[in-house]
Amino acid sequence: MPNSAVEIGIPWMKKLITHENPFILANIRELMEQAGIPCSIKNEFASSGSGELPHFDLWPELWILDAQDWGRAQKLLVEINDNSWEEEWTCGYCEEKNANTFDYCWNCRKERFLVEDDKN
Repeated sequence: MPNSAVEIGIPWMKKLITHENPFILANIRELMEQAGIPCSIKNEFASSGSGELPHFDLWPELWILDAQDWGRAQKLLVEINDNSWEEEWTCGYCEEKNANTFDYCWNCRKERFLVEDDKN
């Protein structure tokens, strides 16, 4: 007998974040997709229900579509929300120091967000 929804053919999905600003959520979705994490926004166009439904229930939600990506998605969200980046960051591939404003290592061209995950 199947023990999980996935085993009986129901796709796995888990809500990562809800935000009142759809533009911020779309930005986060874009960063997730660039990192190879499949995701979807629910309630993207639900604002038309305003007045009939509670306001908080209409906020857009970002859902992760694959259980295997859940940990990476959480780490990436923390990094996105972390406003205390160092003056420099060190590339995990070539150990080169990069300015905080660089999203890619200037030396090996690996993306900042993906460097840590790819080495594991």
